[in-house]
Amino acid sequence: MTRTLSDAPETSECDRKHQQLMPRKFHRLKNEVPTRWNSSLYMIDSILHLQAEVSNALKRTGHYDQCLRAHELLLLQDLRNFLNNFSAMTDLVSSKITSLSLIALICAEIVDACAACPKDSDELKLLKTSVQANLDKRLPMTDSVWHCVLW
Repeated sequence: MTRTLSDAPETSECDRKHQQLMPRKFHRLKNEVPTRWNSSLYMIDSILHLQAEVSNALKRTGHYDQCLRAHELLLLQDLRNFLNNFSAMTDLVSSKITSLSLIALICAEIVDACAACPKDSDELKLLKTSVQANLDKRLPMTDSVWHCVLW
């Protein structure tokens, strides 16, 4: 369920007057769609973009414990940066010109995206290791793929 900031209870009189004077432009948090991995990226982007507004709304409603802490925001930023690599690959395979030969290119891109960086958090290192460990299961380099790559 998405809610706008104007849906928050306990709006002060000053806030109500301010809302009436300002033009209404609503931003909504994106929801996850379980069948599409990139919906997680859009949801994280949405949270990071509206972080101040969400935090203010949570504080105004007494939900201080649900506000994101600095280390959680950094983790979300790292995760967004990692998932951005896959967004471009999704666009590539969603185009009208796709072939099995793209699998080798995509595998190489995923290996590059999963390369360890010294500044990676433990959580991101674990995610990168997991993605790389499952790469052969998700995108197997079969004889058919090798045939397309070589021809």
